[in-house]
Amino acid sequence: MTGIAAELGDALHRAGQAIDEAYFLVDGLTVLTAAIDATEGRARFGIIECHDYALYHTLDLWIYAAEGVARFFPELAASVARDHSDYLLAADSALRRHRWDSTLFAVNPQDICPHDLVGPGEDPFVTANSYTCRDGTRWKDLNCDPALCIYREWQAIGADWRRDRYPAVKAAIGHLQQFVLDDSGLIQNDGTPDQTFDNIPIGGVSRYCGGLWIAALLAGARLAEEAGDIDTVSRWTEQAARAQVAYNARLFNGAWFRVDTNAPLSEACFIEQLLGLFLARRLGFGDIVTDDDAHTAMRSIYQRNFLEAGGGEGAVSLSGLGQKAQAILPHQDDTSFQTSEIQPGSTSALRRSLRNGICMRRPKQCERLCSASSLKPATSPSRHRRHSTEAV
Repeated sequence: MTGIAAELGDALHRAGQAIDEAYFLVDGLTVLTAAIDATEGRARFGIIECHDYALYHTLDLWIYAAEGVARFFPELAASVARDHSDYLLAADSALRRHRWDSTLFAVNPQDICPHDLVGPGEDPFVTANSYTCRDGTRWKDLNCDPALCIYREWQAIGADWRRDRYPAVKAAIGHLQQFVLDDSGLIQNDGTPDQTFDNIPIGGVSRYCGGLWIAALLAGARLAEEAGDIDTVSRWTEQAARAQVAYNARLFNGAWFRVDTNAPLSEACFIEQLLGLFLARRLGFGDIVTDDDAHTAMRSIYQRNFLEAGGGEGAVSLSGLGQKAQAILPHQDDTSFQTSEIQPGSTSALRRSLRNGICMRRPKQCERLCSASSLKPATSPSRHRRHSTEAV
Protein backbone atom coordinates (compact mmCIF):
# COMPACT_ATOMS: atom_id res chain seq x y z
CA MET A 1 0.00 0.00 0.00
CA THR A 2 3.00 2.32 0.39
CA GLY A 3 3.27 2.89 -3.37
CA ILE A 4 -0.44 3.62 -3.68
CA ALA A 5 -0.31 6.14 -0.82
CA ALA A 6 2.69 7.85 -2.39
CA GLU A 7 0.86 8.20 -5.69
CA LEU A 8 -2.34 9.51 -4.13
CA GLY A 9 -0.48 12.08 -2.03
CA ASP A 10 -1.97 14.10 0.78
CA ALA A 11 -5.11 15.21 -1.06
CA LEU A 12 -7.91 13.10 0.38
CA HIS A 13 -10.13 13.53 -2.66
CA ARG A 14 -7.68 11.46 -4.72
CA ALA A 15 -8.19 8.40 -2.53
CA GLY A 16 -11.95 8.95 -2.60
CA GLN A 17 -11.98 9.24 -6.37
CA ALA A 18 -9.84 6.16 -6.87
CA ILE A 19 -12.22 4.10 -4.75
CA ASP A 20 -15.39 5.70 -6.14
CA GLU A 21 -14.42 5.20 -9.78
CA ALA A 22 -13.74 1.51 -9.14
CA TYR A 23 -17.46 0.97 -8.54
CA PHE A 24 -17.80 -0.76 -11.90
CA LEU A 25 -16.20 -3.87 -10.39
CA VAL A 26 -19.26 -4.50 -8.21
CA ASP A 27 -21.92 -2.44 -9.98
CA GLY A 28 -24.21 -5.36 -10.73
CA LEU A 29 -24.02 -8.41 -13.00
CA THR A 30 -20.31 -8.90 -12.26
CA VAL A 31 -19.52 -12.62 -12.49
CA LEU A 32 -16.72 -15.07 -11.89
CA THR A 33 -17.94 -18.42 -13.09
CA ALA A 34 -17.02 -21.62 -14.87
CA ALA A 35 -19.02 -24.16 -16.85
CA ILE A 36 -19.43 -27.59 -15.26
CA ASP A 37 -17.42 -29.16 -18.09
CA ALA A 38 -14.92 -26.28 -18.42
CA THR A 39 -11.49 -27.34 -19.66
CA GLU A 40 -9.06 -27.42 -16.72
CA GLY A 41 -11.68 -25.61 -14.64
CA ARG A 42 -11.27 -22.48 -16.74
CA ALA A 43 -13.06 -19.58 -15.06
CA ARG A 44 -14.69 -16.58 -16.74
CA PHE A 45 -14.64 -13.14 -15.22
CA GLY A 46 -17.09 -10.56 -16.50
CA ILE A 47 -18.13 -6.98 -15.79
CA ILE A 48 -20.78 -5.11 -17.75
CA GLU A 49 -20.17 -1.73 -19.32
CA CYS A 50 -23.15 -0.16 -17.55
CA HIS A 51 -26.83 -0.86 -16.86
CA ASP A 52 -28.03 0.60 -20.15
CA TYR A 53 -25.17 -1.10 -22.03
CA ALA A 54 -25.36 -4.48 -20.29
CA LEU A 55 -22.56 -6.11 -22.28
CA TYR A 56 -19.62 -7.97 -20.81
CA HIS A 57 -16.16 -6.60 -21.52
CA THR A 58 -16.76 -4.09 -24.28
CA LEU A 59 -13.14 -4.01 -25.36
CA ASP A 60 -13.08 -0.36 -26.42
CA LEU A 61 -13.72 0.58 -22.79
CA TRP A 62 -11.91 -2.36 -21.24
CA ILE A 63 -8.65 -0.86 -22.56
CA TYR A 64 -9.26 1.86 -19.97
CA ALA A 65 -10.87 -0.17 -17.18
CA ALA A 66 -8.16 -2.82 -17.29
CA GLU A 67 -5.69 -0.27 -15.92
CA GLY A 68 -7.48 -0.45 -12.59
CA VAL A 69 -8.29 -4.16 -12.64
CA ALA A 70 -4.80 -5.28 -13.68
CA ARG A 71 -3.18 -3.34 -10.89
CA PHE A 72 -4.96 -5.19 -8.11
CA PHE A 73 -6.35 -8.31 -9.83
CA PRO A 74 -3.90 -9.17 -12.64
CA GLU A 75 -5.24 -12.69 -13.13
CA LEU A 76 -8.73 -11.34 -13.78
CA ALA A 77 -7.42 -8.81 -16.30
CA ALA A 78 -5.40 -11.52 -18.01
CA SER A 79 -8.48 -13.73 -18.31
CA VAL A 80 -10.25 -11.00 -20.28
CA ALA A 81 -7.30 -10.62 -22.66
CA ARG A 82 -7.25 -14.41 -23.06
CA ASP A 83 -10.98 -14.60 -23.85
CA HIS A 84 -10.84 -11.83 -26.46
CA SER A 85 -7.77 -13.32 -28.14
CA ASP A 86 -9.44 -16.72 -28.31
CA TYR A 87 -12.56 -15.29 -29.95
CA LEU A 88 -10.42 -13.33 -32.39
CA LEU A 89 -9.07 -16.57 -33.84
CA ALA A 90 -12.44 -18.38 -33.86
CA ALA A 91 -14.72 -17.14 -36.63
CA ASP A 92 -18.50 -17.05 -36.10
CA SER A 93 -20.34 -16.64 -39.40
CA ALA A 94 -23.81 -16.41 -37.83
CA LEU A 95 -25.58 -13.15 -38.66
CA ARG A 96 -26.79 -10.25 -36.55
CA ARG A 97 -29.13 -7.47 -37.64
CA HIS A 98 -28.05 -3.85 -37.43
CA ARG A 99 -30.26 -2.00 -34.98
CA TRP A 100 -30.78 1.09 -37.16
CA ASP A 101 -30.65 0.08 -40.84
CA SER A 102 -31.59 -3.63 -40.50
CA THR A 103 -28.63 -4.86 -42.59
CA LEU A 104 -27.03 -8.15 -41.63
CA PHE A 105 -23.42 -8.68 -40.62
CA ALA A 106 -21.40 -11.62 -39.34
CA VAL A 107 -21.22 -12.02 -35.58
CA ASN A 108 -17.43 -12.31 -35.54
CA PRO A 109 -15.39 -12.76 -38.74
CA GLN A 110 -11.98 -14.41 -38.64
CA ASP A 111 -9.11 -12.33 -37.19
CA ILE A 112 -11.39 -9.58 -35.87
CA CYS A 113 -11.42 -8.89 -32.16
CA PRO A 114 -14.97 -8.89 -30.77
CA HIS A 115 -16.47 -5.69 -29.41
CA ASP A 116 -17.97 -7.53 -26.43
CA LEU A 117 -18.56 -10.98 -24.97
CA VAL A 118 -22.35 -10.47 -25.06
CA GLY A 119 -24.72 -9.72 -22.22
CA PRO A 120 -26.69 -11.69 -19.62
CA GLY A 121 -29.63 -12.00 -22.02
CA GLU A 122 -27.67 -14.22 -24.43
CA ASP A 123 -24.91 -16.74 -23.79
CA PRO A 124 -21.99 -14.86 -22.21
CA PHE A 125 -18.48 -16.10 -23.03
CA VAL A 126 -19.87 -18.58 -25.56
CA THR A 127 -20.80 -16.18 -28.34
CA ALA A 128 -19.76 -12.56 -28.93
CA ASN A 129 -20.85 -9.15 -30.18
CA SER A 130 -24.28 -8.33 -28.84
CA TYR A 131 -23.63 -4.71 -29.79
CA THR A 132 -25.61 -3.83 -32.93
CA CYS A 133 -25.83 -0.02 -32.92
CA ARG A 134 -22.92 -0.16 -35.39
CA ASP A 135 -21.11 -2.98 -37.14
CA GLY A 136 -18.27 -3.31 -34.64
CA THR A 137 -16.41 -5.69 -36.94
CA ARG A 138 -15.48 -2.62 -39.03
CA TRP A 139 -13.99 -0.66 -36.15
CA LYS A 140 -10.33 0.32 -36.29
CA ASP A 141 -9.52 0.55 -32.58
CA LEU A 142 -10.61 -2.90 -31.36
CA ASN A 143 -7.87 -4.89 -33.12
CA CYS A 144 -5.24 -2.58 -31.64
CA ASP A 145 -6.25 -3.43 -28.10
CA PRO A 146 -5.20 -7.13 -27.77
CA ALA A 147 -1.50 -6.35 -28.28
CA LEU A 148 -1.63 -3.62 -25.64
CA CYS A 149 -3.58 -5.67 -23.09
CA ILE A 150 -1.53 -8.83 -23.59
CA TYR A 151 1.76 -6.97 -23.33
CA ARG A 152 0.65 -5.30 -20.10
CA GLU A 153 -0.78 -8.42 -18.46
CA TRP A 154 2.25 -10.65 -19.03
CA GLN A 155 4.18 -8.73 -16.37
CA ALA A 156 2.05 -10.38 -13.69
CA ILE A 157 1.18 -13.64 -15.45
CA GLY A 158 4.45 -14.69 -17.08
CA ALA A 159 6.20 -14.94 -20.43
CA ASP A 160 4.77 -18.34 -21.40
CA TRP A 161 1.24 -16.99 -21.11
CA ARG A 162 2.17 -14.09 -23.36
CA ARG A 163 3.81 -16.27 -26.00
CA ASP A 164 0.66 -18.38 -26.19
CA ARG A 165 -1.32 -15.25 -27.08
CA TYR A 166 1.04 -14.09 -29.84
CA PRO A 167 -0.83 -15.75 -32.75
CA ALA A 168 -3.89 -13.66 -31.88
CA VAL A 169 -1.81 -10.48 -31.76
CA LYS A 170 -0.28 -11.22 -35.16
CA ALA A 171 -3.70 -11.94 -36.65
CA ALA A 172 -5.20 -8.75 -35.18
CA ILE A 173 -2.47 -6.47 -36.48
CA GLY A 174 -2.39 -8.31 -39.80
CA HIS A 175 -6.11 -7.72 -40.29
CA LEU A 176 -5.72 -3.96 -39.81
CA GLN A 177 -2.95 -3.74 -42.42
CA GLN A 178 -5.63 -3.63 -45.14
CA PHE A 179 -6.55 -0.16 -43.88
CA VAL A 180 -3.02 1.18 -44.46
CA LEU A 181 -3.74 2.96 -47.73
CA ASP A 182 -0.45 4.73 -48.43
CA ASP A 183 3.23 4.64 -47.49
CA SER A 184 2.64 6.38 -44.15
CA GLY A 185 2.22 3.08 -42.33
CA LEU A 186 -0.90 4.41 -40.60
CA ILE A 187 -4.35 2.84 -40.69
CA GLN A 188 -7.18 5.06 -41.90
CA ASN A 189 -10.79 5.42 -40.79
CA ASP A 190 -13.58 5.15 -43.34
CA GLY A 191 -15.62 8.31 -42.65
CA THR A 192 -18.16 6.61 -40.37
CA PRO A 193 -18.19 6.27 -36.57
CA ASP A 194 -15.86 3.25 -36.84
CA GLN A 195 -14.38 3.39 -33.33
CA THR A 196 -15.50 3.65 -29.72
CA PHE A 197 -16.99 7.14 -30.10
CA ASP A 198 -19.75 5.62 -32.14
CA ASN A 199 -21.59 8.83 -32.98
CA ILE A 200 -18.56 10.76 -34.21
CA PRO A 201 -17.69 10.13 -37.90
CA ILE A 202 -13.93 9.97 -38.52
CA GLY A 203 -12.14 9.83 -41.88
CA GLY A 204 -8.57 9.31 -43.02
CA VAL A 205 -5.70 9.24 -40.55
CA SER A 206 -7.03 9.90 -37.04
CA ARG A 207 -5.44 10.91 -33.76
CA TYR A 208 -7.37 8.28 -31.75
CA CYS A 209 -7.00 5.14 -33.86
CA GLY A 210 -3.65 6.27 -35.27
CA GLY A 211 -2.16 6.63 -31.80
CA LEU A 212 -3.48 3.24 -30.69
CA TRP A 213 -2.17 1.70 -33.90
CA ILE A 214 1.39 2.94 -33.35
CA ALA A 215 1.33 1.75 -29.74
CA ALA A 216 -0.03 -1.63 -30.89
CA LEU A 217 2.75 -2.00 -33.48
CA LEU A 218 5.35 -1.32 -30.80
CA ALA A 219 3.74 -3.78 -28.38
CA GLY A 220 3.37 -6.33 -31.19
CA ALA A 221 7.05 -6.02 -32.09
CA ARG A 222 8.05 -6.80 -28.49
CA LEU A 223 5.74 -9.81 -28.46
CA ALA A 224 7.06 -10.99 -31.84
CA GLU A 225 10.62 -10.78 -30.56
CA GLU A 226 9.77 -12.92 -27.57
CA ALA A 227 8.05 -15.43 -29.87
CA GLY A 228 11.13 -15.60 -32.12
CA ASP A 229 9.34 -14.06 -35.14
CA ILE A 230 12.29 -11.89 -36.14
CA ASP A 231 11.03 -10.85 -39.59
CA THR A 232 7.85 -9.48 -38.05
CA VAL A 233 9.84 -7.61 -35.37
CA SER A 234 11.75 -5.74 -38.06
CA ARG A 235 8.67 -5.06 -40.18
CA TRP A 236 6.48 -3.73 -37.38
CA THR A 237 9.27 -1.68 -35.80
CA GLU A 238 10.02 0.01 -39.11
CA GLN A 239 6.34 0.60 -39.78
CA ALA A 240 5.83 2.16 -36.34
CA ALA A 241 8.71 4.57 -36.95
CA ARG A 242 7.25 5.57 -40.32
CA ALA A 243 3.78 5.92 -38.89
CA GLN A 244 5.03 8.08 -36.03
CA VAL A 245 6.52 10.61 -38.45
CA ALA A 246 3.33 10.75 -40.52
CA TYR A 247 1.13 10.95 -37.41
CA ASN A 248 2.89 14.08 -36.22
CA ALA A 249 3.14 15.70 -39.65
CA ARG A 250 -0.49 15.15 -40.65
CA LEU A 251 -2.30 15.71 -37.37
CA PHE A 252 -0.48 18.29 -35.25
CA ASN A 253 -1.70 21.78 -36.12
CA GLY A 254 0.65 23.63 -33.79
CA ALA A 255 -1.83 23.72 -30.91
CA TRP A 256 -3.32 20.22 -30.69
CA PHE A 257 -3.66 16.99 -32.66
CA ARG A 258 -6.53 17.20 -35.12
CA VAL A 259 -9.37 14.70 -34.95
CA ASP A 260 -8.52 13.31 -38.40
CA THR A 261 -7.42 14.32 -41.90
CA ASN A 262 -10.57 13.82 -43.94
CA ALA A 263 -13.86 14.64 -42.20
CA PRO A 264 -15.81 17.76 -41.19
CA LEU A 265 -14.76 17.36 -37.54
CA SER A 266 -11.05 17.49 -38.35
CA GLU A 267 -10.17 20.77 -36.65
CA ALA A 268 -12.03 20.13 -33.39
CA CYS A 269 -10.04 19.66 -30.20
CA PHE A 270 -10.66 16.16 -28.82
CA ILE A 271 -10.17 15.17 -25.20
CA GLU A 272 -8.76 11.70 -25.96
CA GLN A 273 -6.25 12.73 -28.61
CA LEU A 274 -3.24 11.46 -26.62
CA LEU A 275 -4.47 8.06 -25.44
CA GLY A 276 -2.01 6.22 -27.71
CA LEU A 277 0.83 8.36 -26.38
CA PHE A 278 -0.19 7.65 -22.79
CA LEU A 279 -0.29 3.88 -23.33
CA ALA A 280 2.98 3.78 -25.29
CA ARG A 281 4.79 5.68 -22.56
CA ARG A 282 3.11 3.73 -19.75
CA LEU A 283 4.14 0.41 -21.32
CA GLY A 284 7.73 1.54 -21.82
CA PHE A 285 7.79 2.07 -25.59
CA GLY A 286 8.90 5.70 -25.49
CA ASP A 287 7.14 8.72 -26.93
CA ILE A 288 4.96 8.76 -30.05
CA VAL A 289 5.02 12.57 -30.14
CA THR A 290 7.55 15.07 -28.82
CA ASP A 291 7.29 16.16 -25.22
CA ASP A 292 6.75 19.77 -26.27
CA ASP A 293 3.90 18.88 -28.64
CA ALA A 294 2.25 16.76 -25.94
CA HIS A 295 2.40 19.64 -23.47
CA THR A 296 1.06 22.05 -26.06
CA ALA A 297 -1.86 19.73 -26.87
CA MET A 298 -2.66 19.22 -23.19
CA ARG A 299 -2.59 22.97 -22.63
CA SER A 300 -5.11 23.37 -25.48
CA ILE A 301 -7.40 20.66 -24.10
CA TYR A 302 -7.30 22.25 -20.66
CA GLN A 303 -8.04 25.72 -22.03
CA ARG A 304 -10.57 24.88 -24.75
CA ASN A 305 -12.35 21.78 -23.48
CA PHE A 306 -12.17 22.31 -19.72
CA LEU A 307 -12.09 26.04 -19.01
CA GLU A 308 -13.97 27.44 -22.02
CA ALA A 309 -16.37 24.79 -23.32
CA GLY A 310 -16.67 22.98 -19.97
CA GLY A 311 -16.90 26.09 -17.85
CA GLY A 312 -14.34 24.67 -15.41
CA GLU A 313 -16.77 21.90 -14.40
CA GLY A 314 -15.26 19.18 -16.57
CA ALA A 315 -13.72 18.73 -20.00
CA VAL A 316 -16.11 18.28 -22.92
CA SER A 317 -15.33 15.60 -25.48
CA LEU A 318 -14.96 17.94 -28.45
CA SER A 319 -14.56 21.68 -28.61
CA GLY A 320 -14.65 23.95 -31.65
CA LEU A 321 -17.30 22.13 -33.70
CA GLY A 322 -18.55 24.31 -36.54
CA GLN A 323 -22.01 24.21 -38.10
CA LYS A 324 -20.83 22.02 -40.97
CA ALA A 325 -19.49 19.46 -38.53
CA GLN A 326 -22.64 19.48 -36.42
CA ALA A 327 -24.78 18.97 -39.52
CA ILE A 328 -23.28 15.54 -40.23
CA LEU A 329 -23.58 14.12 -36.72
CA PRO A 330 -25.85 11.03 -36.55
CA HIS A 331 -28.04 12.37 -33.71
CA GLN A 332 -29.47 15.57 -35.15
CA ASP A 333 -32.08 15.73 -32.40
CA ASP A 334 -29.24 16.21 -29.91
CA THR A 335 -25.90 17.20 -31.42
CA SER A 336 -24.34 17.35 -27.95
CA PHE A 337 -24.34 13.54 -27.81
CA GLN A 338 -20.69 12.44 -27.39
CA THR A 339 -19.50 15.91 -28.43
CA SER A 340 -20.18 18.65 -25.88
CA GLU A 341 -20.98 16.29 -23.02
CA ILE A 342 -18.88 16.37 -19.88
CA GLN A 343 -18.01 12.75 -19.16
CA PRO A 344 -16.43 12.42 -15.71
CA GLY A 345 -14.54 9.32 -16.79
CA SER A 346 -12.83 11.15 -19.64
CA THR A 347 -12.12 14.11 -17.37
CA SER A 348 -10.51 11.74 -14.87
CA ALA A 349 -8.46 10.12 -17.64
CA LEU A 350 -7.27 13.57 -18.67
CA ARG A 351 -6.35 14.31 -15.06
CA ARG A 352 -4.36 11.10 -14.87
CA SER A 353 -2.48 11.96 -18.05
CA LEU A 354 -1.64 15.36 -16.60
CA ARG A 355 -0.40 13.86 -13.36
CA ASN A 356 1.35 10.71 -14.54
CA GLY A 357 4.01 11.09 -17.12
CA ILE A 358 2.63 13.34 -19.85
CA CYS A 359 2.28 16.76 -18.31
CA MET A 360 3.90 16.99 -14.92
CA ARG A 361 4.56 20.66 -15.67
CA ARG A 362 0.95 21.51 -14.86
CA PRO A 363 0.19 20.48 -11.25
CA LYS A 364 -2.26 23.35 -10.61
CA GLN A 365 -4.34 22.45 -13.64
CA CYS A 366 -4.32 18.82 -12.55
CA GLU A 367 -5.63 19.69 -9.11
CA ARG A 368 -8.37 21.83 -10.61
CA LEU A 369 -9.43 18.92 -12.81
CA CYS A 370 -9.41 16.66 -9.74
CA SER A 371 -11.75 18.98 -7.91
CA ALA A 372 -14.05 19.40 -10.91
CA SER A 373 -14.37 15.71 -11.70
CA SER A 374 -15.09 14.81 -8.10
CA LEU A 375 -17.48 17.61 -7.18
CA LYS A 376 -19.48 18.45 -10.30
CA PRO A 377 -22.41 16.36 -11.57
CA ALA A 378 -22.34 14.58 -14.91
CA THR A 379 -24.09 16.40 -17.74
CA SER A 380 -25.07 13.08 -19.31
CA PRO A 381 -25.90 10.34 -16.81
CA SER A 382 -25.87 7.41 -19.23
CA ARG A 383 -22.60 8.42 -20.85
CA HIS A 384 -21.17 9.03 -17.39
CA ARG A 385 -21.86 5.42 -16.54
CA ARG A 386 -20.55 4.16 -19.85
CA HIS A 387 -17.24 5.97 -19.70
CA SER A 388 -16.57 6.08 -15.98
CA THR A 389 -14.46 2.93 -16.43
CA GLU A 390 -11.90 5.15 -18.09
CA ALA A 391 -11.04 6.89 -14.87
CA VAL A 392 -9.16 4.22 -13.00
